[in-house]
Amino acid sequence: GGEDLPTPEGVDRDYLAYKRFEECSAVVRRPSVLRATSCLLQRVAQRGGSPPPGNPAREARTFLAAFMIVLHPEIVMSRKLKAVEEVLQEESSALVRAFLDEVVAERKGNRAEEFEGRLRSHRAAFETWKKDDAAALEGDLIKMARDLTASVLAKCGPDLEARHVTSNPDLRAMVEALGNDRRLLTSKVKSLAGVEGVQRMEEAVRSCVAEFEEEYRRKVSERGRE
Repeated sequence: GGEDLPTPEGVDRDYLAYKRFEECSAVVRRPSVLRATSCLLQRVAQRGGSPPPGNPAREARTFLAAFMIVLHPEIVMSRKLKAVEEVLQEESSALVRAFLDEVVAERKGNRAEEFEGRLRSHRAAFETWKKDDAAALEGDLIKMARDLTASVLAKCGPDLEARHVTSNPDLRAMVEALGNDRRLLTSKVKSLAGVEGVQRMEEAVRSCVAEFEEEYRRKVSERGRE
């Protein structure tokens, strides 16, 4: 029964040769491994009388991710552990155990339906986690764009094309670096969240600039009354 199966740590010792995250990650990304995993999942689907996966490559990557999570939760779960991550860890461990049951079932009877149920539960948890993690990462990138903009404005003033900026090599280099950083952040946000994500970042930067300009005018006005 499942209670006799090894713990996730046991899976690490007895079933996988790679101990380091980078090595494991390189293995699960190999085309040959993805193809073999796809074939395995299709065979299990046939044993359970289910249709083959709609997207075999994605299904294989999601399945292999369970092993990465069991082996290296401290790396895969890079953020503070939240409820969605706890659920994913539990589902990953359950899927690995169900897979080992299915390996044994090749000789002791068909447990493909149970394995497929675990696979569906893990897939749902994995997709929920990815959406949650993507939203958190988008927020981090947008905050970075705001912080970089605020830092440059604090040193250069509200007009980044003012003469005192363009004539000063250090300030000019700072503005150029900001442009490069913003382009890089825009590219990352676009790949992560599409055009809508880019629009959210641009709005956040505009808001940052507007807040700085308002505060700048207030300080100038106060100095004028002194």
